[in-house]
Amino acid sequence: MMNCKQNRVLFCCVIEPKIAWINAAVLLVRSIRQYGAAFASSPFLLIVNSDNDTTSNVSLIDEKQLYIIKQPRQIYPYSNKISALDAVDLFNFDYMVMLDHDTLVLNLSDLTDYLVQKVHARKNLKHGLRHGLGKNYIQAFTGLGLNSWKRVPYFNSGVVIVPRRYCKILNQCWMGWTNSLLSSFLGSVLIEQVGFGIAIHDAKIPYDYLPQKYNETNWKMPSGNAAIIHYNDYDPINITVKREMLNSYDRFYTFLNQSDNRFWNTYAERISLLLDSELTALSEEIGTLLNAR
Repeated sequence: MMNCKQNRVLFCCVIEPKIAWINAAVLLVRSIRQYGAAFASSPFLLIVNSDNDTTSNVSLIDEKQLYIIKQPRQIYPYSNKISALDAVDLFNFDYMVMLDHDTLVLNLSDLTDYLVQKVHARKNLKHGLRHGLGKNYIQAFTGLGLNSWKRVPYFNSGVVIVPRRYCKILNQCWMGWTNSLLSSFLGSVLIEQVGFGIAIHDAKIPYDYLPQKYNETNWKMPSGNAAIIHYNDYDPINITVKREMLNSYDRFYTFLNQSDNRFWNTYAERISLLLDSELTALSEEIGTLLNAR
């Protein structure tokens, strides 16, 4: 077991072995190192889905406390993030902060406020599930034995803080519900997120909501004081950023300095400071290690 106790927090991200994903994940690591305040030197675990049968061996990338695990590909994208909770058996930590690869840290000065014995994630609105899962989704839940949907919290799982004591039970319950949802909603990326909320409810895990600034997305006017931004697929421009612009840091830099998108304009200056030769070298090193596509 690796001793990260002095850091309290283990940051974790799950990616595919693709250039854009690796570039995004390395940029996320760099943002923590630059803007993570007291957590800037905390260990970061990068879990990579492998197309090959493999054991979960841990690699350490230089002195940066960046650890890499290759794991066998599961039913992507339904359960790979859930397996990250298995890190409880490999690392000493008090809290795991699970981050989507399309997030960036800008200020963690008050992260300690959320390091309590509750799971934390940002609240999501349930009305969007009617579109994402179909108008009869609640009936499908009832058929699976879930009769208390109104009392189930629904979260955005892009930023999740899990106290160590709840990692194993959350892993088991989250995987169980997500697998159950596959039969009714195979093909929807939302079932991992829905399964997370149901697991919290089913296992009676205490929880609280993160403020918007800890998972600020592009669907409303940016606040300018975000702690973590999440450039998800709500805005079509972010799909282009994730699939094309992040294939090259030079291209991403040009985008940041030319885009008139209000979300990216708000944070372009701080993000641009992270884009340098050291970042490129680290991404290339990891890409070579993972035989990235």
